[in-house]
Amino acid sequence: MNFKIIIIALLTSAVLCAAIFLSTHGEPFGSPPQAVGGLLNLEDLDFESSGVVPLNGEWQFYDEQFLSFDQEIPVEGNTISVPGLWNKARKSGAFGYGTYRLLVRIQDTDTTYGLKVPDFATSYRLYIDGKLICENGAPGKSLQETEPQWLPLITPFSTEAQDVEIVVHVANFAHVKGGMWKSILLGTQEQIYHQRDMAVALELFLFGSLFIICIYHLSVYILRTKERSLLFLGLFCLIMALRVLLTGEVFITSLFPGINFEMLSKLEYLTVPLGVLCFTMFVHHLYPDGFPPFSLKFIQGINLAYSVIIICFPLRVFAKFLITYQVFCIFRLFFYSYSFYSKLSRQRRRVPTSFLPAHLSC
Repeated sequence: MNFKIIIIALLTSAVLCAAIFLSTHGEPFGSPPQAVGGLLNLEDLDFESSGVVPLNGEWQFYDEQFLSFDQEIPVEGNTISVPGLWNKARKSGAFGYGTYRLLVRIQDTDTTYGLKVPDFATSYRLYIDGKLICENGAPGKSLQETEPQWLPLITPFSTEAQDVEIVVHVANFAHVKGGMWKSILLGTQEQIYHQRDMAVALELFLFGSLFIICIYHLSVYILRTKERSLLFLGLFCLIMALRVLLTGEVFITSLFPGINFEMLSKLEYLTVPLGVLCFTMFVHHLYPDGFPPFSLKFIQGINLAYSVIIICFPLRVFAKFLITYQVFCIFRLFFYSYSFYSKLSRQRRRVPTSFLPAHLSC
């Protein structure tokens, strides 16, 4: 029975590794043009042959300002790298507001274009040539005025000018990381919608694969309740399936359009410690002698404590502990791998390694 469980764990790890690798498929390959000094020159680019283009590079940035369009936007300004955090580029760190500006020079003005706008930290309004195109939440100048939201959006637009001005008002008072941390993608309307549809299809496939593995193991556990490893592997797959819906295209917002931002962020962050905890218990029940006696309670305590912090505090608080928790996970990985291999090698057993990719995926 253990051999079958190891094979399923290997398949689960392969699915999770594929999810991590393929989740970057939305970014085009090659070396697309980069913005310099707030200007991205795409005059020589054919979108039909080159595909979508990330609006990466140097954007103009105006800190602590929401530039309006009844006033002339100053040409000169500080530049900031996109995608990237604004934490070190601003005197006040992660919390605050500002205006991003980019001039995109295109060749064809007869094409209907599209933008794929990811979630930013943590609210924004996006304007093209002075017209409001899309928004996430409600950016404001204080915590009380700002309503955060995480939701990737697609918006088509057309233009009569070759120079397209993109202005983004961004505000963050909810996360320890702020700014435009992901790339905006530009392409034809058909390319952008096709890319979004493919991303959703991939995520639903991954969700379905993990959910089927979950149902299988929980069903077998009902018949063989002594095999506790089946229970925890099933729960682990269920948590990872939920995480697929909470990240990327955030498909869960299509199922529950009115989901609260804090609830969404709590669910996403909870999948990390709960996933680590379930996989640790799976390995423990599969190899009871592979863990030092004191260590299991220690790892349970750390994961449960971080889960309680996530539940009880807002994102701006519990996100501060993520790096510390990740360091703990890395230390735990090496410590228990060494302990596990050492104990089994003394018993002259051959050690399966299928659980390592799943450790790394958390």
